Amino acid sequence: MGNNQHSKLPKEELKKLKEMRKRTPEVWVEKINALPPSIRGAAAKLVWWDYFGLRTVKDRWPHLDGYLQYIATEVQYGPLVEALLELGYPQQIALTRADTTHRP
Repeated sequence: MGNNQHSKLPKEELKKLKEMRKRTPEVWVEKINALPPSIRGAAAKLVWWDYFGLRTVKDRWPHLDGYLQYIATEVQYGPLVEALLELGYPQQIALTRADTTHRP
């Protein structure tokens, strides 16, 4: 998630993002596994890119690697937005991340 996207967010949304960055990989897995199976893979892949993907090799979190093979474009926009909101994403970021033109 780009920082220029964050600068436009209200303070309460920025606080949400700060809390999300503090989550352990185990908490992420628990939250993702609570999503409907039909949306879980797409949401997990976005979380991986947003919170796991930039970690260095020695600090790597492999907890969501199994979802990387999932093709996120197979999921409809609305349900993916809802899943990202459920995971705590601010609405503006959820809307952008669920857009197929912004998916990894």
